[in-house]
Amino acid sequence: MTVSNIGTPPSGFLGREVHHVHVHGFAELPATRGIIVKSPEFTFFGHQWRLHIYPGGFRDSMPGMVGVFLEHCSNEKMKIQYDFTVRNVDNRQVATSRPFTWTFDRQKSYGCFHNFAYRSAIMNALVEGTLAIEVGMKLIDPTSLPSLPFTPKNPLCDILLNMFNDEDSADVVFEIQDGEHQGRKTRSSISKAPHADLFAHRLILQKCAPDLAEVCGPGRDLTRVPITGVKPEVFRHMLHYLYGGSVPEEELKSHAKEIID
Repeated sequence: MTVSNIGTPPSGFLGREVHHVHVHGFAELPATRGIIVKSPEFTFFGHQWRLHIYPGGFRDSMPGMVGVFLEHCSNEKMKIQYDFTVRNVDNRQVATSRPFTWTFDRQKSYGCFHNFAYRSAIMNALVEGTLAIEVGMKLIDPTSLPSLPFTPKNPLCDILLNMFNDEDSADVVFEIQDGEHQGRKTRSSISKAPHADLFAHRLILQKCAPDLAEVCGPGRDLTRVPITGVKPEVFRHMLHYLYGGSVPEEELKSHAKEIID
């Protein structure tokens, strides 16, 4: 069943959940005491469960009664409140158990209703020969929920980010000319102009910035590439972004135009 919440559920709140078990051809099943029919396993609150139906009653059931057991198939401990309900074709309750609270502390532990309902009442509730049983559960101890499995973090993003501006592994060096010295064309002024070296890798540039990779040209040797017309800090932010980094908000505000250009 699906649930719509109005408002925010309190911490640890887990409402009642319902699972439907359909026993087809119920009338043809043996009505002898002790004969059992088992449902496939189903999941509630991260644990596995199975329903046992005794069409002719359990060994110690009263004559004419149907027995219904809830089997806990997981190893972890769990405390729940559970109940069973059978409805007819008009959705009216024909049989229902009282809510019962039980701690299932191991695998193969059971919650039992030996005398769930009279077989005659169940027979009158069949829908096209099928017995439909609602299994209702409510978790009493939220701390008994199984912990989520550990999922290791993929290290690839951190590896790429650590390669940013790594001089030892780089095969490209961008020589970023200070933007304040643009337009000065003499050799002496260019050689004296302050600049910053930023190290990069052809493979990453080819995948993330193909146009920039073309400027670097082919080859495996360390290549120096002069870059003019951009401030070193702006180019650094751009290159850092290519390696999976982020641009601080204050820097983005200060250099938005240069970064976009």
